[in-house]
Amino acid sequence: MPRLASILPLISTRAVARPFTYRVPGEVERGHVVDIRFGGARRRGVVVAVDVEAPEGVEAVPVERVRERLPPALIDLALWIAAYYGTTPGRALGLVAPAQRTARGERPTPGERERMGGEAAPAQVSRAQQVALERIEAALEDGSGGAFLLWGATGSGKTEVYL
Repeated sequence: MPRLASILPLISTRAVARPFTYRVPGEVERGHVVDIRFGGARRRGVVVAVDVEAPEGVEAVPVERVRERLPPALIDLALWIAAYYGTTPGRALGLVAPAQRTARGERPTPGERERMGGEAAPAQVSRAQQVALERIEAALEDGSGGAFLLWGATGSGKTEVYL
């Protein structure tokens, strides 16, 4: 008899905000992140229960790949977040599940294009950051001063300009 598990797809759509039953290998436990076929596409899902019964008249399909395992405490936290804040379990679990690697040919986000690179990055700024710095310095030098608002995507280097 195959081993079955309840898996929550990492999808934020409310219409599918429930677990689905899949066949899993013997080593899979609660908290494993797996690749599943869902709605004709490959999706990630999180195992929320193992050794479950299949719904009557439904044949469970196997998971495609087992990725990694999350601690059960993170699963509990994510499900609590979903219930408390009224969001979907898939969206809450997506907060604690490891990020999916980007596919080849996928375009980087604005934040990734402008990112400074962390502590090991050379102390240099991008062209957009340099323009912002020059405008701030000019206002401070001519005495007009004032408040400044830096606008940019998350991770684009606004803090670096402030520093």
